[in-house]
Amino acid sequence: MESDLDQILKSWRLWTGVGVTATIGLLMLGKRYFLGARCHSKATLHGKTAIVTGGNGGLGFETALDFAKRGARVIIGCRNMQSGQEAVNQIISQSGNPNVTVMQLELASLESVPSSFCDQFLSEESRCDILVNNAGVMACPKGSTLDGFEYQLGVNHLGHFLLTTLLLDLLKESQPSRIVVVATFKSAQLDFDDMQSDKDYFPWNAYGRSKLCNILFTVELAKRLEGSGVTVNCCHPGIVMTNLSRHVGIPPVIKCLAYPFLWYFLKSPFFGAQTQIFLSVEPSVENISGLYFSDCETVKNLPDKCTNAEAAARLWSLSEEMVQWGSSKTQ
Repeated sequence: MESDLDQILKSWRLWTGVGVTATIGLLMLGKRYFLGARCHSKATLHGKTAIVTGGNGGLGFETALDFAKRGARVIIGCRNMQSGQEAVNQIISQSGNPNVTVMQLELASLESVPSSFCDQFLSEESRCDILVNNAGVMACPKGSTLDGFEYQLGVNHLGHFLLTTLLLDLLKESQPSRIVVVATFKSAQLDFDDMQSDKDYFPWNAYGRSKLCNILFTVELAKRLEGSGVTVNCCHPGIVMTNLSRHVGIPPVIKCLAYPFLWYFLKSPFFGAQTQIFLSVEPSVENISGLYFSDCETVKNLPDKCTNAEAAARLWSLSEEMVQWGSSKTQ
């Protein structure tokens, strides 16, 4: 017969096992919750051509890989051609789709956007079905693009503004086609009298302003594209573990200590890319335009600064002037 001590130990082991199993299960459920929604569309992209800026890493890589698996011709636009080619090789290997290539795209140079990317793309490609404006920089020290614009504004907004407008005619010819703008709703406000953030540069504020520009750009572009067969929407990927935060300046020791917590609460690049993939392929949003999405759903009740039509139109006009000035300066 079992002694009282044996029974106590047996009961303790049983309940310890139950507790550990339950804890692991709850942690797994929590991790899945923090990863967010997933695009479940089975739509294929055979015969379609997609551009993904910044497709050599992070969200852009996962988006380009998804498109390739769906059968699309995928063009990665990035600054570093070596990194871009390495990404192309990985995508071809993982997708089995050889129709993937990289083209030089330097968003910090308004002269490079047309001359290095758009001229080549328009001369070699007959259609453009999907344009994902994914590339960007975040919270970097104050600096300037080659055209003299504040770096985050220049890369995150002006470079993509120019790229998109130069490709609009082909997007219209390829309709129904889609434009997806990766944005983030931040607390920053636009100051039209200080677009360069010269008065009070703070990295996070400048980043927030550039992303607010992305949202207002989407609002105005959707209005201009009404009836064209081209839609444009923007999306928030969530807080994702990518190298976008390389400029934040967290000491390596702190990063190592915080990694388990970051891994648990932050999205992986795969899940971070799901909403931009959703907006690119999901049939139910084919005719939806000018909205802001997160976790594959429309975000409602955005503050006025994100939807103000007057501000969006003013930003468009100002962006046109800045792009023309920057382009003429580098010629």
